[in-house]
Amino acid sequence: MHDADNIIAKYTFANNNITPNFDGVGYFPKTGELKPISEFNFPHEVLDVMTAAAEAGVLRSDSWVCQLFADDEVFFEFMEELSGYNECYRINDRWYRALFDITDAVNEEGFVTSEEIVERMLEQAEKTGQIESQ
Repeated sequence: MHDADNIIAKYTFANNNITPNFDGVGYFPKTGELKPISEFNFPHEVLDVMTAAAEAGVLRSDSWVCQLFADDEVFFEFMEELSGYNECYRINDRWYRALFDITDAVNEEGFVTSEEIVERMLEQAEKTGQIESQ
């Protein structure tokens, strides 16, 4: 066996692309408009919109729930879907960073699993008066 046989092949990192809008809702980079989500098929659609809006700096810490979601029902549906997301999928780095910033998290402890992230999102939304106590 030669040393060359043990070398891991080189590669170029490919950044995960996100889709900032779908079905007429989401963040529209050309206009800077953010249209709240009224329904979604998959959590990754919402995560992409959240990330695009967070990266563009258009979200407010005291109103991101109503900026991103048409109503509380859609928000809570997303929370439920996201809580079990990492049972089959993983939250990529761009999504994680956006969620970290949206929730005003200060460290990664207790902010690892999708269930922990949802818990923190609900706490932050409640603390800032965006949702009622559950």
